[in-house]
Amino acid sequence: MFRIKIQFALTYMVLGGIAPLLAVFLKGEKGFSNAEVGQLFSIASLGLILSPALVTLLADTRFDSRRILGFSLFASAALFSTLQFTEPVWSTTLLYTLYSIVYMPVIPLLDGYYFSVRHERLEAGQQIPPYHQVRLWGTVGFVLPSIVFLILLADYSMGKLFVPACVAFSLTGAISAFFLPPPPSRIAKKSESKSKIPTTAAIRELFSPKGRLFCIALAIVAFALPVYYAFFPLFLQENLQVEKRYIAIIGAIGPVFEIFWIMSLGWLRSKIRLKGIMVLGLTTMALRLLLLSTFESVPLAVLVQVFHGAEILATIIVPVMYIDRLAGNRFRNSIQGVFLMLVIGVPRLIGGWVAGFFAETRGVLDTFLYGSVLAFTALLLITLFFKPVPEQEDID
Repeated sequence: MFRIKIQFALTYMVLGGIAPLLAVFLKGEKGFSNAEVGQLFSIASLGLILSPALVTLLADTRFDSRRILGFSLFASAALFSTLQFTEPVWSTTLLYTLYSIVYMPVIPLLDGYYFSVRHERLEAGQQIPPYHQVRLWGTVGFVLPSIVFLILLADYSMGKLFVPACVAFSLTGAISAFFLPPPPSRIAKKSESKSKIPTTAAIRELFSPKGRLFCIALAIVAFALPVYYAFFPLFLQENLQVEKRYIAIIGAIGPVFEIFWIMSLGWLRSKIRLKGIMVLGLTTMALRLLLLSTFESVPLAVLVQVFHGAEILATIIVPVMYIDRLAGNRFRNSIQGVFLMLVIGVPRLIGGWVAGFFAETRGVLDTFLYGSVLAFTALLLITLFFKPVPEQEDID
């Protein structure tokens, strides 16, 4: 299990390198406008739509998920490296979208791989850490690039450092993937599923009464996600005049506190259950965007990062756990990919364009306010109507 934890750390290190500084890199080095930043985030969401369901289907039916994971990380490193040499907005957007199409299956594939290994070992009577304790290593990996950039950006420019560093993170994760423990055999899955494609079964479960309202609420959340992730770094740089080398560190404060939120997930579930965690996290998401839209303050921008972990629990970690609760062994990978494609990818594709339009025409502060309204809408749906399926002993 240690190797799986390391893989989570290295895989999320790629995201931790790119996410906090991508918008700053695009505006400062590539000459993007706010609208073009939003459009890039939107178009790149094609990566969430086109590839996760297909790749996780292949992991459920034909190929070793470790090999797919390693190949995806190698290919994504090669594609991201081309951003060092692009100039026009259209070519940068195209190449980043191709990178996204190759990289985005990595997250649901890694989740599905973990759950497959976990269920197999539990059936064999072995002990294995629950998901949140393994996913915690992903957060640790996400934080590390911010420390690297804080040190190196003092001596190197963003243009020279950003792309090579992110490529190095991706290559490290790719090499590690080939040393993971073997996934469960697909023989049993094939014998169980001759009449049904895993993807079809996954869609049926996601939009059954057990998952339908949950998916609608998470789709609204996904519509709002580009508001923060695309424009918070630009808010720090342009509205608050924060130096580039400190933007990643401010962005990393949230993931640092996220570690403690994830560590407390077991305790939180024993006190307020899964629905309570969703309500708490969506409340913090809505309030954070509302506060950022109201007060232009560096101390406030830092303070609201304390509650970032609660939002991550509600928007990323608990959804992955709940979706696995709906899955059968024969489509445990596929349901993660389908969820990412239909529930997260499509709304993010539209949401990025809308957020970019708001930022260009109304400014970043109004964009935060718009995102807050979306988050409050999702919060109301979960609070008033969501009834999760009963807790299971194998989801800790």
